Amino acid sequence: MDCEKPNWCPKCSLRIAPYAPRTVHKGVEYHESCFLKLAREQANEERRRRFVTGARIVLNQYARSR
Repeated sequence: MDCEKPNWCPKCSLRIAPYAPRTVHKGVEYHESCFLKLAREQANEERRRRFVTGARIVLNQYARSR
């Protein structure tokens, strides 16, 4: 019998089944769908923060700003 410790998803607070697809990010296990939602939320928050502060990302020091 497998005595594996149960894993809980920090996003949805549900148990991650041993056979369910999962994603490990920074040592924390998430359901695949929960991790995708988390990544999307973080990207939207970053986009909103840049819009509010007026920050620009310049990838090249010789790039022209608009």
